[in-house]
Order: sequence, then C-alpha cells, then structure tokens
Amino acid sequence: MTRIFAAELFHEGHSFSALKTDREAFATVSGNALIQKVRESSSILGGAVRRLEAAGAAVVPGLSAVAPPGGAVRDEVYDAQKERILAMASEAEADAVFLSLHGAMLTESLADPEGDLLSALRRALGARVPIAVALDLHAHLTPLMLEQADICLACKENPHLDFPVAGANAADLLLAMLQDRIRPVTAAVWLPLVIGAQMDTGSGPLRELHDLRRSLAKRYGLLDISIYNTTAYLDAQGAGQCVTAIANGDAAAASEAAHQVAKAFWERREAFASDRPALVEVVADHLVNPRPRRPLIVGDQGDRVLAGAPGDDPVAIATLATQWPELRVLAPVTDPKAVGRARALGVGNTFVGDVGALYSASAQALTRRWTVAQLGDGRFVQKGPFFAGETAEMGPSAVLTAGPLTILATSRPGMTQDTNAFLHLGLRFEDYDVVLVKSGFHFRLSFQDVGPCVVADTPGLTNYAPGRFAYAHRRPVYPEELGVVAELAPRLFSPSSCKRDSMFRDVSAEKDTRSRAAFAAAKAVFPDGTSRATIERSPYPRYMQRGEGAYLTDLDGRRFLDLNNNFTTLIHGHAFPPVMEAMQRQLHDGTCFANPTESEIALAAILCERVPRIEHIRFVNTGTEAVMFAVKAARALTGRPKIAKIEGAYHGGYDWVEVSQYTHPDVWGMPESPTAVGFYRGVPQSVLDEVVVLRFNDAAGAERLIAENAASLACLVIDPMPSRAGLIPPTPDFVEVLTRTCRQHGVLIVSDEVLNFRQSYEGAAHRHGITADLFALGKIIGGGMPIGAVGGRAEVMQVFDASGGRPAVPQGGTFSANPLSMVAGAASMAALDHAVFDRLEQLGERVREEIGAAAARKGAPFCVTGIGSLFRIHPAATPPCDFRQAFAPVVAAQVMAQLSDSFLEQDILLPKGAAACLSTPMGESEADAIIAAFERFLETHADAIAGLGDAAA
Repeated sequence: MTRIFAAELFHEGHSFSALKTDREAFATVSGNALIQKVRESSSILGGAVRRLEAAGAAVVPGLSAVAPPGGAVRDEVYDAQKERILAMASEAEADAVFLSLHGAMLTESLADPEGDLLSALRRALGARVPIAVALDLHAHLTPLMLEQADICLACKENPHLDFPVAGANAADLLLAMLQDRIRPVTAAVWLPLVIGAQMDTGSGPLRELHDLRRSLAKRYGLLDISIYNTTAYLDAQGAGQCVTAIANGDAAAASEAAHQVAKAFWERREAFASDRPALVEVVADHLVNPRPRRPLIVGDQGDRVLAGAPGDDPVAIATLATQWPELRVLAPVTDPKAVGRARALGVGNTFVGDVGALYSASAQALTRRWTVAQLGDGRFVQKGPFFAGETAEMGPSAVLTAGPLTILATSRPGMTQDTNAFLHLGLRFEDYDVVLVKSGFHFRLSFQDVGPCVVADTPGLTNYAPGRFAYAHRRPVYPEELGVVAELAPRLFSPSSCKRDSMFRDVSAEKDTRSRAAFAAAKAVFPDGTSRATIERSPYPRYMQRGEGAYLTDLDGRRFLDLNNNFTTLIHGHAFPPVMEAMQRQLHDGTCFANPTESEIALAAILCERVPRIEHIRFVNTGTEAVMFAVKAARALTGRPKIAKIEGAYHGGYDWVEVSQYTHPDVWGMPESPTAVGFYRGVPQSVLDEVVVLRFNDAAGAERLIAENAASLACLVIDPMPSRAGLIPPTPDFVEVLTRTCRQHGVLIVSDEVLNFRQSYEGAAHRHGITADLFALGKIIGGGMPIGAVGGRAEVMQVFDASGGRPAVPQGGTFSANPLSMVAGAASMAALDHAVFDRLEQLGERVREEIGAAAARKGAPFCVTGIGSLFRIHPAATPPCDFRQAFAPVVAAQVMAQLSDSFLEQDILLPKGAAACLSTPMGESEADAIIAAFERFLETHADAIAGLGDAAA
C-alpha cells in the first residue's frame, strides 16, 4: 500500500505587526487525532486526506499547526514545529509527502520559512521522495519552494471556499506521479506588483484573470494554473504577484500559459483600485433604507485578523458610538489586559478602563465603565464553511458591555470571521443592530444568513495604500514606484524527485547537461573555455543561472549552498535586497559618468568612520588595483623600490606582489631565507630582485630580513590572515616585531584587507593590532559590484593629490567610483553593524568547533582555522603556522579534492582548498548542513582519509 506522509503548517505573516505569534497561538494536533480531525474539516489538508484515503493510500499523520495570521512567528516556535515535522517524516518511511502550507509565513529571522522547511525535508528524505504542496492563494511562492517541491499549487477562490478542492487536486497530482502517469514541469512568472483591493476572485479584474486561467488550462491541457495574490503586508524579497502553470512534461505549454496570464495581470494593474465605502456611509445606508430588521455585518478592513492585524484597533467601534450613540453594536477587540481584569473581577462586576490599542501604534483605546457579562476560554470549533471543523484559539476571553455596546475581548487575535467565535459564548446576533468582524472577505461565507454583509474602508494595518508601508525588502513594486518594469519571461522548475528510477529514466548520466553544453561553447571563444584561471572544473565548470540569499542555482536547476560567495565578496549572499534596490534606483539615473557623484562621498565616509587609521581614501575597480596603488604610494613616499611580502600570500595580479604567491618545496628555499619565486613564465629577474619574501609568523626571520633590506625597502604588504598561507591569524609577537622594525627603518606597512575586511566592523588590522599606513580594500565594500579602494593616513594619501598639478602618483580609471558600485557598496556596508558581525562570529565559531570535534571523534587528521565568517579545513591534526606547513602534498591535495566533491554531492559548494566563508543569510540550518556534510565525508571516505596518516608516516 502506498504510504503518504501528511502535515500542515499554516500561518500568514504580517511584517508590520508588533504582535509576535507565539506557541499558544497555534492549534496543534498530531497522530491519529489529526486524521480524525481533517476527515471532517474544510481545510486543504482535509481535502487531501479524504482524496488520498479514497484512492487507497495509507496516510501517515504528521503535525498540524494552524495559527491566525499575525506578526512574525517566534523563531523557537517555528524551529520546534520544523523539527517535529522532520522527525515524523523521517520515521514515516513514506513513498511521498503532502504538505498544507499557507505560503506567506514569517518568522523573526526567516522571510521564507516554508522554503526552509521544504529544503530541510528534501535534505532529510533525499531527492527520490515526491513532495506536493497546496497553498493559500495569498502565499508568497518563492523559487526555493518550487525548487524543493515537485508540485506547488494554490486554491483559486477568495473567499477560500475551495480549500478542500485545492488539497484534493494536489493529492491527485501526487498520486499520478507515484503511478508514473505524469512528469510535472512548472513555469513561474513573478510580477513586481502589490494589490490591496479588488481581491474578490468572483468579480472585477481577478474574475477576468481566472476566466483566462481556466481557458488556457483547457486549451493547453495543463495540470494546473495558479494565481498568487501575495499578501501586501509581507515585506520579503521578491514578494509580489505570481503565476504558475504546471504541465505534464510540456515546458513550452506551461511557459506560454504562465506568460499569457502574467501579461494580462500586469496590463490590469491599474484596475486594482479601492472601491470600498466608508464606514459611516455603510451604516447610514443600512439605517435609512427599509429592509428586514437583521443586523448589519460589517467587515473592518483596516484591522483584519485574517490579514495579520492584531485585531486591537477600536476605531470603527468609536466611530459608530460617536455617530449613533444608541446603536447596539457587537464587536471583537484583542486585549489580554482587559480580559485579565475581567477574569479577576468575575461575571457581573464592573470596572473603568481602556479596551484595545495594545499593539497598533496609531490606535486609540476605548474607555468606558465595563460590565463583565461572560467569560470563556476562547476555544471553539469553526462552523465554516471556511475552515469548517478546525479548532480556533482566541485565548481566555470576556464579553464586556457598556450601554448598547458589547465587546468580545480576546487574549489573542480571534477568527471572528466565523459565527461560532460569538455563538460559543452565548451571544445572539439578533440582539444587535451592527456586528463588526475583523475580516474583509471570509466572513461573508459564515454570516450571509445572519444579515447583509459589507466591507467598510477603515484605517489600520490591513488597509493597503501606496506609501503606507515602509517596505525595506519588497521594492521596487507597483504602485509604490510607478516606473517599475515587469519581467514576463517564465522560469522553469522540474521535479526535485526526478532521480526516482520508477518515475523517469536514469538521469545520472545526463546531469549538468546545460553546463557541459555551455562549456563546449565557451571553449570556442576562451583559451581554456573560461575567462579566469580561478574557475574550478571537474571536468567542466558549473554554470550558474541565479543566486538568492545563501544559495546558487545552476543552469540545470540544481541548487547549492554557496561557501565561496564569489571568493568571499558577497558577505550578504546573493541578490541582497538593499543592494538590489539601491542599484535599481541608480540604474534609472545612469551607470557611469566622467564626473563625480555624491554616492562616492557616502561610501567613503562609511569606510573612513569604520577604520581608525583611514583618513582619506581613493576608489579603484579591483583589489589588485588597490594593492598596486598602495605599493606605488609607498615607493613615491620613500623613494625606495623594494617591497616585502609574506610567502604564499595572495595580493592580486600586480607583478611584484605575485612573487611567491605560489611556491612549493622544490623551489621555496631555506626557511631562514625564502626564495623569491615568479608566478608566471617570463617574470623579469628585476621584479624578483625587488621582493623580499618573509615567512608568516616568523618574527625573528622577518626582523632580520627587513633590517637587511631596509635601505631599499619601501613597504611591507601583509594580509592580516592570508587564506593561501593557512587562514591563520598573526601571533602577537610577529605583529609587534613587524610594527617595531618597520617603524625603526621607515618602511611603510600596507594592510591588504581585500579579503579580510570581513573579519570585524573595523577590519582585520584593527582586530590584530597592526598599525598600518596604507590599506587596500575590496570585495565586501562593493556589495557584489567591481570595486577596490586604497586608503590611509592623510599625509600618506597626499601622493594622490592632484590639486597642485601632476601628483606624485597619478591614479585614474574609467570605472573608478562608478555610482553603481558606490550605491551597492554603501547599502552593503550600512547593513553590517556590530550585531551582524557578532552573529557571523558565533556562527563561524560553531562551524569551526563542530567540524573539528567531528574529526576528533573519528580520529581523522583534520583541523580548522579561521576567524569570524571565514574558515579553512586542513588535512592535518594540528593547525599550521605558515604557508609551508599549510602546503598540501599530493596525497593530501587529493583528499581535499575528494572533500570538495563530497560537499558538491550534498549540494554545497566548497572551494577545492576548503577555504570558505559564511554569509549573513545563513543561519543554524546552513551550519547544520555544513557540519553534516563533513561528517558524511568522514563516513564515506574513510579509506582515503587513512591514507593521510600513511603519507605523513
């Protein structure tokens, strides 16, 4: 019998709500109790379970956790739910997985927890287990979700009367996959568009779009087309409207349908204007026009709990009480403090106090003398039809009265779109003239037989208007920015479980086909098929299509955790929203000019403020240029030609600093006097003669060699923690000797922090006590754009001053200080405060410690070096102290290549030398994946690792 694991995690996030969602907000059930509940439920999971059981599948119950929409879920709550689902799924030994997810969940630290959950499930279950997901149509569907799940589809109606249908449809597709009847391929288009009105799918522009959806699905024989009207209150990268089309293997049909619907959607973007009447207008019309005396049911648009508001704003109640003092009004308000007072006093007692305005900053409390009329626990089963059969948790509740006004005060935001929210406490709707509910759509389904239903245009957290919400990550979107251009080209996603032999042919021989094809084409135009020597190939490079956060996706749709981050450049990972938004704004104004811009002043100010010894700065295009101009400045100031550098250290592509960048035992010379080794064939002997090579952390040797060459030595170029020399910090005595000796002989110190500026807020030299005269910066200061900078003390930087004529060191560059790099750099650096560096430090320390501990447990000869967000794994039991000790002989190099390949098999990009870096989007789950990948390598490569000991012996 086919076994299907089924679980549910349902919460819609509101980025601007101050009320966090805690554990008590979730109604949770698991095991057999879950099956019993959903068999009678009108939820997505209920529809799926009934369909799966009808088809003869055995449903293995997991966890169902459902909470009302609201502010971010607390991290510890989500983590616990995620771990429970992972543990249950791992124990289920199921053939497939069905998940009911809202799709717009938000946690304190994650903007895409559903994507995170799916990624974790995929890692736990492997690529062969199909996963189907059914979502709320207000979901924020992300590329990550589509990459990790085989099927993602949404309900089609708002109000969501078709939740069970969506669950059943996704279950049908999952069964069809298991029976080898379909090979789903999904095309997706994301639109930079926010809509906050005209969201009823039965009328207006959405009805037109859904008519088109149905027509195209029929024309192309598609499995599904979904239109995602992502909530306007989620401030997340890429959040907008989305269209997906799922075809049975026909990517062209899916793409064409998704494109047509998305194009029609974008063309109708101006049609989504508000048409809701004002509250006073609604009630006045009801009171004036003769009609059956039934209560008017008013949806409070601005304080909708089902859109994530706290439900604590009593502005609509106050308006009614002021305009019509005798009107009998029943209304809910979230106020745990008022509930607490009522419970302490008991039924029949009174108190004077405020109700409401605990969480919404703009709200004003309602002050009255209240009588406690009823108390309850706030737990009820919803009548529906929306969420019929689902338990709702409003927390301890109290019915408070003040004249004709009745308040249902709840401890947590209540699902008052359902009549049972009121009826379970004995309230009768016929006793009131107006019933106010914290809902804008779904209340109509439950209240249509109680009285006429209308939505009023009230202020609050769930009434979108352009400019009302300060989006930090969601921009640029229409209508916040009217000139936004939509990209209507679909992106294709194939099943993550395509490796299942029973479903498709063996694709192991066909993997990376697009990367192979790209490499073949590249070899026709590049000398070796690549445009830089640092590209890794085994046997061909992996060509990337896009990056997002901590992850990269290649041309074949495979997704990787990126530990390279473009050679440590991307400290915020890929497509960091503040950087992308800053660049989008700048693109509209131009890309480069022969004149300066204010953006260069802004970035320079940030860097001068951070590094105590940088008073003036100049921008260039690369780290290589930064080092080159620093060396030129030192030569101009001292009149001396030579430089000193560390053996094995990388400083870019300038002839002198390339010396002994790569060397090996046959040529590196005696320890006390390292040989200057050329990096490329044909290096002039004069270049080699002008470089003094020092060993890292050899204080005595450095002191002697600097003194011997002092008369002709312009500067010492030092990377405070050279990655190619072991990624180890300098010892205090080494720093002291270098500083003292250089000062004694007038040798300038150039701190090359192109890579290591990411060590701390003030950079690496400050961290290690190196008092440099000049600094070379790059990589992270450009936010992913080409950049370099040379800076230092004002008197040193005077060599670049052209105000009095030709400077001592002329420095230019067509693209130096171009505004795109400047704004990207400023956005990147502004997001790097002390707290961010502290978090990266803690995460990096955990990775280093646990990899080292894993090696120790296995008795494997590995150690880990690094600081902050940087780490390097060494094939030796003890850390090296210089390049020679870090040098990997043939056997060790082979094992390290196997380590990199092993990580690659586990979808992690680890550079061949195992020198890696973390980025700010990474969290504990990424650290877990890195540590688990290393532990797996130890398990699967025990024989090769044993060879390390043999070679050492």
